[in-house]
This record gives sequence, structure tokens and C-alpha cells, in this order.
Amino acid sequence: MVIMVPLVLVLFTLSTRHLSHPLFHRLLPGSSPITITRVNVAAEVDRSEYQAHPPPQRRQNGASDIPVGVPSYSSTPSGIVFPSLTATTTFSITPTSTQNATQTFPTIPTSPPVLPTPFPQAFDTTLANNFTTTSCETFLTNMTQSAPFRQCRPFSFLSQTSTAFLQAQSNITALNIDIWGTCNTPVDTDQCVANMGWFTSAILVACSEEKSENNQMVLQALAGLKSYSLMRDAACLADQDTSAYCYIEAASSSNPSDLYFYSLPFGIPLPNNTIPTCSSCTKNMMALFAMQVDQIDGLKLTYTAAADLASSKCGSSYVHSQSALSSSSSSSSSSLVMPWISDKSMLWWTAGVMMCALLVELI
Repeated sequence: MVIMVPLVLVLFTLSTRHLSHPLFHRLLPGSSPITITRVNVAAEVDRSEYQAHPPPQRRQNGASDIPVGVPSYSSTPSGIVFPSLTATTTFSITPTSTQNATQTFPTIPTSPPVLPTPFPQAFDTTLANNFTTTSCETFLTNMTQSAPFRQCRPFSFLSQTSTAFLQAQSNITALNIDIWGTCNTPVDTDQCVANMGWFTSAILVACSEEKSENNQMVLQALAGLKSYSLMRDAACLADQDTSAYCYIEAASSSNPSDLYFYSLPFGIPLPNNTIPTCSSCTKNMMALFAMQVDQIDGLKLTYTAAADLASSKCGSSYVHSQSALSSSSSSSSSSLVMPWISDKSMLWWTAGVMMCALLVELI
């Protein structure tokens, strides 16, 4: 209790300071224009080295994209600006082997490919005007158009709300480049996670009325923000045997079952006709999901049934069951609260100290 009280006070103070932050107030309509500072990127990709790979001529009907490696802090129509970035260009590339003639999907690029312009965007055709409040509509519009959001290329949004991204599944080479783009952003992963966390806190206030009304677009946006880190990891999983992205293998397969698993974090259950291939990719992805069942609302609704189905088709050791996860979590919690319960020597030591204290009190 002595420890919990200061923690509660600290959390309360931080939340109060956050909601009073001037950046949050600029989300609301009617805010005055502000001065915008540009931040230069440490290193920009030299596209001249990749002229052998012409830019894909597709998806040109969306909003203008932020150039790779060049953060843009142009103000939105209402003069709103979002969290500042510490932009760095990093590339995490998995080595690939020479693609053989029998492969039906591309391997992970070994050098930065030319990304489509514009890069697929969230809600590119579905940002409707079904909002109760102006503040919520303004917030979502500005969030999806801001550099801190766009530069993170959130797979959690693209796979569910981007028409351009979904259309790319008919062109597996183009889709492979899009996946590479979501895994190799001009802003590092930690900064992107922080950005999405900021947006999550802000949308709960700006769209509180819509959320209470179960506005589907708001709920979808909130799910995308909360699952950003998890879905980035899932999208970037690689098949070590083929040197290809697992998502590309699932999307190019004649059996769409493995692709269905990517929708579990959004509360979308597996169809009844799902027949998993029992691949190492799906196994690794379910392991990622298992670690965040308690943090992602969608997984709370879908993980157990999906794990049961996968276990029935692929064996009991293929995935972690919900009961096993709950037991492990309960054991860990007990160990954290009272670590001496599982340590007999610590238990006797504690008893000895208490006895000494009692004797001193009697003396």
C-alpha cells in the first residue's frame, strides 16, 4: 500500500499534464495556427541506386504521401500539428537466398526498394462523415494526414482500412514492397510506438461520445492504434526456410486460411471453414498473439477459439491454450506480489525476522 499510493499519484499527475498539453488542445477545431518546425532526417535513401526497379505505377488516387526519410510538418487544414519526431532512417533486412524457379512469391528485398507514391494510407476511401461531434471528425482527419502517423505506415490500419493496400494483394510483388515499407519506416519503431500511444490517449477524449455510441470507425481506429506494435511484429515475421515474409506467403497461397489469423487482434474470428496449413509462420504469429491476449481487446474475443482450432488441426503443442496462459499469468502474479511463497529459504528467513521483531517488542 505504501508503494501503490505514490504510484497512483504519479499516474494521476502524468495523465493530468497530458490532457492539458497544448498539442492535445490543438486537436479541437478553431485552434489558432502555430509555427511548424522542420526536422531533417539523418540519412535519406539514395534512390538513384535503384533505377533498375521503376516505381510501381499504382494507387495514385490517394492523398499525397510523405516522402521516405523526409518528415513533413505541414499544418493540416485546421492548423493542427501532432507530436514531434526524432526521425532516423533504419533498415532491418533479412538476408535472402536466390529465388528459385518454383517459388510463387518474392523474397524479402535485400536492398531498399522504390516504394509506391503515395504509400497506401488508412481510411483512404472510407473516412465517412458519420460523426456526432466535430472534434472527433477533425481529430481522425488530421491524425491520418499527419507525418507522425503516416511515416509509421501502420500495418494494423493498412490491412483493415486501406483499399489501396488490399488491392495490392492481386499483385504480390507490389504487396511485398508494401510490407517491406511497413517494416522499414523512416521513423524508428520506439518512436512509432510512442506516437500511437499518444494518438490512443487523444482519441479517447476527442471521440469519447462516438466511442460510447459504438461508432465503428472510431472503434476500428482505436483497435488499430492499440495493436500497432503487435501487428508490426506480425507483418514482419519471416519464414526462415524461404526468406520471405510470412504475410506474403499467406496472401499468395491458394488456401486463405493462414491469412485469416491476421484479423484476430481486431475481434474478427476465424471462419468455420478455416483449415490452417500448420506452418511455422502461423505458429510464430500465434505465439506473438498469446503474449498479448490480456492487452488486446480483439484477442480476448478470438484467441481461445482460434487456438483450439489450430490445436485440433496441428497438434496440442502447436499453440498455447488460454487456460495455460491464465495459469502462467496467475503464477507469475503471485510470485511478483509474494516472491517468497515459492522460495522456502526466504519463507524461513521472513519467519525468523518476524520472530525477532516480536521478541524485541516483548523486551
